[in-house]
Amino acid sequence: MKKIVLIVMCVFAMNWGYAQEVEVSIGTDSGDYSYDYSVPFEEYNMYSVSQQIYTAEEMGGNIGSITKVSFKLVYCVDASVRNVDIYMINTDKESFNSGSDWADVSEADLVYSGEVTYPGPFSGDYGMAWLDIELQTPFNYEGGNLLICCNDRTGANALEAGFAQYNTDESRAILAGSGTEFNVSELYFASGSVRYNNQIKFVVGPANEDP
Repeated sequence: MKKIVLIVMCVFAMNWGYAQEVEVSIGTDSGDYSYDYSVPFEEYNMYSVSQQIYTAEEMGGNIGSITKVSFKLVYCVDASVRNVDIYMINTDKESFNSGSDWADVSEADLVYSGEVTYPGPFSGDYGMAWLDIELQTPFNYEGGNLLICCNDRTGANALEAGFAQYNTDESRAILAGSGTEFNVSELYFASGSVRYNNQIKFVVGPANEDP
């Protein structure tokens, strides 16, 4: 009887450990507190689109379902609201060779669509706030490189928020801004520039099971 109870307890403990969410924080201990008004959302233009690659090494083998993404804010003038779409894909792509070297993304990769509100105002206190975005469709991360694509569809320009960055050996962020809205399925038309990656956090839980 004791053996049966012990086995059940062990199985329960294994399942409990597996069910826990993990927070994956990337770039936040780099000591680099520079910030940019352009990635992930460029308020200077009415519309913008960005892509960023986070490597398998940075993700630390935390395979599972991503339910939340957070971008680190260094500076924010006001609690402005932006209308954005966010896409995620598993990718073999390692870097961007130029401002037109976009990865292929489709509407099937959409994980969030709606408003985000910047948690401002504040200034002069690095790392003071995070822009947390709960994904409407959790993303199944498979363990390789992860690409996140942010499409700002607000249609109004501002200059109110600066997002923390960190440096990488290769260019793993790309951005384009425009006065007209982008179609993420046709980014080969978009002429942009390479940027630094955002300091970022992902919440990863158990993998979604197929229905």
